[in-house]
This record gives sequence, C-alpha cells and structure tokens, in this order.
Amino acid sequence: MNPPSSGRACETKPGKAALLLLLAGTGLYFLANVQRVAIPGAIFGTLQSELNVSASWITWLGASFMYVYALSQLAIGFMVENYGGRRVIFCGALIFCLGCILFPLSHSLSLLYISRVLVGVGASSLYLSLVQEARRIFPEKHFPVALSTVIFTGYAGGIMAGAPFVIGAGAIGWRTLLLLLGGFALAGWTIFAIACGVENISVPARKKERLSLRRYFRILTLPNNRKIYLCTGMHFGIYYVLQTVIGKKYLEDFLGFSSESAGWVLSLMAILAALSGFVPVLLGKLIGGRIKTFVIGSGCMSTFVCCGLALMTAFHVKSPAVAVLLCMLAVTASLSPIAIPLLFVTNEPKEAGLAVCLFNFSLYFFVALFGNVVGLLLGCFESVAVGPPHTYEDDAWLSIFSMLALLSSIVLVTSCRLKESTGSAH
Repeated sequence: MNPPSSGRACETKPGKAALLLLLAGTGLYFLANVQRVAIPGAIFGTLQSELNVSASWITWLGASFMYVYALSQLAIGFMVENYGGRRVIFCGALIFCLGCILFPLSHSLSLLYISRVLVGVGASSLYLSLVQEARRIFPEKHFPVALSTVIFTGYAGGIMAGAPFVIGAGAIGWRTLLLLLGGFALAGWTIFAIACGVENISVPARKKERLSLRRYFRILTLPNNRKIYLCTGMHFGIYYVLQTVIGKKYLEDFLGFSSESAGWVLSLMAILAALSGFVPVLLGKLIGGRIKTFVIGSGCMSTFVCCGLALMTAFHVKSPAVAVLLCMLAVTASLSPIAIPLLFVTNEPKEAGLAVCLFNFSLYFFVALFGNVVGLLLGCFESVAVGPPHTYEDDAWLSIFSMLALLSSIVLVTSCRLKESTGSAH
C-alpha cells in the first residue's frame, strides 16, 4: 500500500472535495465501529433470550465479523495499493450498507451470520483506504494528526455503541435502531460517491500485479514485525473482547449493574480508548520517541487489569473498582499511532503498506480468536446458568479472567523484547 506519489508531493491546502471525501469515509468508519462494538456485546442478553441459544452462538456473531474483517485486510491492502483507496471504499462501503440493513431484518441465526459477514467484508475496506487517502491528501507533517483523528472518530463509534446504543435500543428496539444506522450508512456512501465524482485529482492507475502470499511471509520473517503483531494484537484482543463481547454481560452478572449502567461503562471505556490514541503522538517527542515505553506500558496495564479482575472475581469482591479496572485497560487500548508509523520505518517502502495490512489482520484475528474461546468457556458453565435471561456464576467469569491474565503476561514479555523504532527491524 505504497502512497501515491501525488499524495506525498501535495504540500498545499486540501481541496473541499477531498476533505468531503475523507469526511464521508470517516463517517462510514464511525458507523463501522458502532457495528463492530455493539454486536453482540450491547445486546448480548437480548439476543440470547430472543434466539434461545448458548453463549457460544452469540459470541460467533462477533467472531464471524472479526474473522472476515481480519482475513479481508490481507486482500484489502493489495487492492488499495493497486486500485486506490477511493475505489476500494466505493465498492466495500456499499457491501457494508447491505449488511447493515440485512442484519436487523433477519430472524434466523443463518441470516444473522450472513449479514455479519457482509458487514465485516464491507467494514474491512474502510480503515486502510482512509489511511492511504489521508496520506494522499495531507502533507507528511500533518499525517500523524490526521491518522489520530480518523482513529479517534472510529473510537467515537465505540462510544455510541455503549450507553447511547443501549438506551436507543431500549426506547425503539434494537432492530429499528440498526435499520436507522443502516440508512445513515447508505447516506454516507452516497455523499462519498458524489465527492469521488467532484474531486479533480487523478486516481492511481490500476497496476498489473497479482496478490502473492509470499510478500506477507517475507514480512513475517522479520522478528521485530512478529513481536509487534503479537504484543499489540493480543493486547488489543484482550481489551476489545472485554468491551465488545463480555464486558457488559460481566458487569450485569457479577456486579448486578443495570443494562444502562453497564452501557455507560462501555462508553467511558470507548472515550478513554479514543483519547489514548493521542497520547503517543503528544508525549512521544518528550521521551525521545521511545516507542518501547508505550508498548511495555500497555503490557503492564493488561497484566495488572486482568490479574486484578481474576482476583476480585475469585474472592467475590463485588465493587465498582471492577469498572475502574476495565476503564484503566482502555487507557492503553490504541497502539495504532505507534505501530503504523513504526512499520513504515522498519520495513522497505514497497512492503510497508502490506506490513500495515498484517498489523490490522493481527488485531482482529486475536479479537475473533479470544471471542471464540470466551464463548466456549461460558458454554462450559451453561448448565448452571440461571435464566432466561442467562446469568453466569462467578466461576465462569473466573475461568475467563484467569485465561486473559495468562495471555496478558505473554503481551508483557513480548513487549519487553521489542526493538526501538530507531533500531533494526531484524
């Protein structure tokens, strides 16, 4: 995903059409994050009661999105590199709109899964394309701020997917709410399509290249790349599973929070995660650009939080401190502003875009994997769950947080072995 030469040479003020294009694309990315965070976590209990299925089937609604989203990153990077970000968003966002509208109209598990796959495929086209469009539109010195703004807007979708979504679903029903969001997505796509036609900047010509997995394997031969993918992917996977899959359910079952109160905790987590993306940008220069400091800090935080949640669950400490721990983890959630510029520095220019694709793949692969494992663990305690609605005992949650504590220790160890951005990638 090498940036077009026209994009990097542009040092003038971006045109209105270009800004409208980026704004509409970022709006679609916002809605993609609403879909990604709200389903299934915000309506976990409601879906389980309506469909009368075990927790593992519900977690698959999130995992099906994440697996497709992760795998699509490998192809999306190639498509962005060869066709340009605008073309990819134009096609992908239309698929996203179709899935958004189909999901609330579906009443069977099979159709729900199909619609989530469509949403995942479409949503996967947005982020990498927006990264390239931001690099094309803005000069190099403004790119980190533009990237952080896109990421912040995405996390704002996560804020919407917390308490506002829960309150809205309670007021008009989750199906009606999701239909409205699908309508907004279609409107955003229409604006994007109009901006594409108005903007007077040439689109990169199609390159006659084939997608080759060898290029991805070559990127993975660099040990530092593997460390980046492992520690950031697992850390993000732990955080995202807590926020989007089981966090709300855990707060309701363990602490007895109402649906709205648990939703506000999720929204606060999303706010803190959004703000966390600016921390490396603002503080990086003050500490001499030592990226390793931020990565180790994230490993320490995930280990502290997961061990703390495991201990509090084991000793039945039903305190609001549980919610505080979840919010503390969110403070270190966004490592993209660190990892993406680092990958552009430590990889060859022609491979940097694909390295970012693998980075995004690793993030959502671990989210999907951890979501599946969490669903299976909850399924082991299905026979002792009270319901409907299903309420899981403390032992079920203890098994989950013990597993997450072990995974977080791997994040910490790996982050300590990561090399600085000024060092070699090998």
